[in-house]
Amino acid sequence: MIKKSTLLLIVIFNCSLFGLDWIQDYEEGIKIATKQKKPVLFLYVSPKQKESLELSYVISKGHLDCLDDKFVMVQLIVDKPENSKRLKSLNMNQIPLFILQDFNPERKLSVNMLFIPPPQIFNALFEVYSTIGNQFMNIGDTQAARGAFELISGIPNEMGTQAKNAVKQIDNKNKKGNSDSKEEKAKTAKSFFDKASISVKNGNFDKAYLYLQKAIDAAPKSKIAEKAKLEMDNILPKVDKSKFLKTKDTKGSKK
Repeated sequence: MIKKSTLLLIVIFNCSLFGLDWIQDYEEGIKIATKQKKPVLFLYVSPKQKESLELSYVISKGHLDCLDDKFVMVQLIVDKPENSKRLKSLNMNQIPLFILQDFNPERKLSVNMLFIPPPQIFNALFEVYSTIGNQFMNIGDTQAARGAFELISGIPNEMGTQAKNAVKQIDNKNKKGNSDSKEEKAKTAKSFFDKASISVKNGNFDKAYLYLQKAIDAAPKSKIAEKAKLEMDNILPKVDKSKFLKTKDTKGSKK
């Protein structure tokens, strides 16, 4: 009788706390993240493991709610064979475990698959996206920088405060600098073009194409934009069109 009661308690505990509002399917998580151009956090857990149950309790108390609207949250139970097989294919046996992937075209080339133990989740996300945000700022892409900082603006303590301040600074700068001079726009475009050139030399044509498009957007009528268009045509055969190109950009081809 005691064993049955204990088993019932565990079942009730799991059902009430194990993130039922999270996505429960790997493929569905990727589909949504790709469509919404968001990062996704896969959480591998087991209802039979003490650490996973403790984490589920933390989740039920709302301690990760600050990530819910910025990240696609996917919970994968390792008791299911397909989830266990996928985790082992990554040479990872540790659970509970978060795995970060980003499906935003501007960021995905800078974010490698990252394995994050739950206690380190906020620190790890802050390190990743504050670094990316600063990188975008250095090349003059304030819009992409804002997106990176916004992702981590809701996390607790001074990390979230720093991210919020970065977003505010970008917004204030954009309000004051909406009338950028032609020289400033050309400088920004040249910065993107230089980044693209480095990517071409490294054989990263997808990333180069993205930077060339940013160069054109920064100063559409400039000479650097003309050079960017020519370079885009040159590397087009080597670009994964499914990532960056719209149907009209594929020279009339239909998919």
